[in-house]
Amino acid sequence: MIAAGAFPARLVEARFLCDDVRACVFEAEDRERFEFLPGQHLRLGLRRGDWAEDRYYSIASPPGQDNRFELLMQLSDDEGGRFLRAMPLGQELAAWGPSGHFGLRRPLRDAIFVATGTGIAPLRAMLETALLEAPEGRFELIYGSRFPERLLERERFEELARQYPGFRFTPTVTQPHPEWSGGAGRVQGHLEAAVAGRESAVDVYFCGRPEMIADCYELLRARGVAADSLLFERY
Repeated sequence: MIAAGAFPARLVEARFLCDDVRACVFEAEDRERFEFLPGQHLRLGLRRGDWAEDRYYSIASPPGQDNRFELLMQLSDDEGGRFLRAMPLGQELAAWGPSGHFGLRRPLRDAIFVATGTGIAPLRAMLETALLEAPEGRFELIYGSRFPERLLERERFEELARQYPGFRFTPTVTQPHPEWSGGAGRVQGHLEAAVAGRESAVDVYFCGRPEMIADCYELLRARGVAADSLLFERY
C-alpha cells in the first residue's frame, strides 16, 4: 500500500555505474507525465518486512515528455544499501515530491557546474536542460573524484562535449592512474581558471560535500563573483 501523500514509483531500468552506485530509472505510475524542475529531489520509502527507512535523492535526468525519471543511488554498507543493491525490476516504492529550490537561475546565462561523487546527479539534470535551452551557450562541467573509474557517466559528458561546441567537460581526479590523461587534483584547483575574466557574467552551480562547497564559495567570492550567482546544494 502506498503511503498517504505519496505516489507509486516502479523500477523499470537499472545499471551499475561503479561498484557502489546504481543508476535507477523509475516510472511514476499514477500519471502520464512526471513534472519537476531540474535540481529538485524526491523522498523514497524503502520497506522490507519490519524494516523501513526514507532516503532522499536528486533527480539526475532532465524533465521529459513521459513519466520516467532517473536517480543515482549510493549503495552504502547497511540495510538500505543492501535493499537498493538487490532491488529487482518491477519493485514499487512510495515516493514524495518533487521538492527543493536548487535549480537553474533565470534568465539562463553562461554557467560553470562543479560536482564531486554523486553530487553530479542534480547538475546533470540542470546541465542537460541548459544545453537544450541554449545550445550555443558557454557551459563547463568540472567533475572530480578520487579515481577515474568513479567519475560517474564520464562517457555521457564526453559525448555532450563533442555534440555542443560551447560545452567543456573537465574531469579531475586526486589519485590518477599512470594512463590517465585528464585533470589532476581537486575541483577547486580548476575553478579559478574557469571563471577568470567573466566573474560578473557567469553563474556557478556546485553540489557535493560541505567542505568542497565552502572552499568553492570562498574562492569565488574572493574572485568577485556575486553571492547571488553562486548556487549550491550540500549532501
